[in-house]
Amino acid sequence: MRIAFLLSILPSVASAQLQEPFAPAKTFFPGVRVGSRLHGDLRFADGYPDHQLRIRRARLSVDLEPARWVRAELDFDFAQRELKDASVRLRVDRWLRFELGRFRKPFSRIELTNSGRLPLWRRGLVNSVIVEDLAFGDRDVGAAVRGRVEQFRYAVGVYNGSPNTWADTDNGKDVSARFTYRPHDTLRLGVSGGFKYVTRLCERPAPARRDLWAAGVDMRLRLSKVDWVLEALWGMKEGGPRAAGVTTFASVRIPVSPAVEIRPIAKAELLAYRLRANDNLAWSLLAGINVHAGAFVRVLVQGEAVWTQANVDPSVVDEERLLVVRLAFDYRRWFREEEG
Repeated sequence: MRIAFLLSILPSVASAQLQEPFAPAKTFFPGVRVGSRLHGDLRFADGYPDHQLRIRRARLSVDLEPARWVRAELDFDFAQRELKDASVRLRVDRWLRFELGRFRKPFSRIELTNSGRLPLWRRGLVNSVIVEDLAFGDRDVGAAVRGRVEQFRYAVGVYNGSPNTWADTDNGKDVSARFTYRPHDTLRLGVSGGFKYVTRLCERPAPARRDLWAAGVDMRLRLSKVDWVLEALWGMKEGGPRAAGVTTFASVRIPVSPAVEIRPIAKAELLAYRLRANDNLAWSLLAGINVHAGAFVRVLVQGEAVWTQANVDPSVVDEERLLVVRLAFDYRRWFREEEG
């Protein structure tokens, strides 16, 4: 009887949630908003371990906005036991805002897409190598200026150059920049750039190369039911050759009821781990179905296969076949928009 009653009211509850893009965060005091995010994965793979249960994210978020011109953000992830974001934003006007603290560098559309909005279970091979391994993106301690003028947005920042740590391990600094243009409501275009000047503390011998560059172009097309993203990235390795890659994915929205949407998704990637070298390509294909129930619950069922050529370092990209089932709960209305 109780189960039948719960099933009878679930569609009406989820329908009410679906009226807003994200559920409102709880407000305990004026200017204070609290949210949470929980992503749990069930993963089946052809490697070791062949199956795995994992809590990918378990975050508590607090935003403090005592006045319209200032806002502080704190994000702590209990799954990784790490303070992910800690920053203060000062708003002069729409065209000029300052930010200081630890936050994501303005580089790469896919990297800047919040995990609560990202339709993929992971950002992919190209992101893993160029954005994370080469450290042109991800979170870092720094200062940035950003803003919006009509259909243009910009963000430029200077960072320690020591991602995934609060300590500064490099005398050099990183510079990241991103510019986007929205010529139409359905189309967004973006350009990203990154520069690293490497002088590690007490390092002997000195790095083989001290000035490193990265660049990227991207596009997002949103039609009534279709969402398509295309991104190309290029980056330089410290003491090594260049890497480049292309990622594209598309999803289709299929309403099942006022409370439920099914969104089939497909993704393809191509990565050149060492440009101008033989047998250094890696590529992947992904297909799946995402089910959205209400405003803040998603179920992602996605299968992915990765192939590599002979000279690709398996410690960087390894061949694998896997199936991932994710239950995602995102209770936060004020997701930071992607920078573009």
